[in-house]
Amino acid sequence: MACTAPVLAAAVGAPGSAATAPRPLEAGPYVGLFLDSLSSGNFIVELRAARSGVSGAPVELLSDTRMDVTAEHDVEHWSEWLVVDGPRSAHLVVPAGSYRSRGTYTDRDGRVMQVAPLGPGRMYCALTPVPPGGFRVTATVTRGPVSPETKGEAPAFLGLPTRTILVDV
Repeated sequence: MACTAPVLAAAVGAPGSAATAPRPLEAGPYVGLFLDSLSSGNFIVELRAARSGVSGAPVELLSDTRMDVTAEHDVEHWSEWLVVDGPRSAHLVVPAGSYRSRGTYTDRDGRVMQVAPLGPGRMYCALTPVPPGGFRVTATVTRGPVSPETKGEAPAFLGLPTRTILVDV
């Protein structure tokens, strides 16, 4: 019986044993968007991807991603990066591939997330100046995996699956 005690003690302290804390699983890739109102009639939209990985590791998108933008008002100027579908709608398709990380974020589970801009970064758009009023603009990731974290500080780094803002003209 005396021979088993040291064996048990060694097993409990061994890496991978129950005494060792579990390592967080990999996360992502996720796609998120940012949509913000600027000065009168203007708004910006941005698309990002994130995936867990060591600092500086690229973010690999496994499939194409699509973001759609719609407005309740005619848009006078769409960013040249957006494909215009009509006077009130446009979209951006980003192909699967490797995207360079431009920063990191540590999620609530302790995973270091690499964050990469998709497309040109911020895309500037402007509503027509008439008629005046407040009009909703909505951007939505319509293809691609989105982050399950939509509360707390994660959206500040990873973006949201969809967002609607009011743009004043």
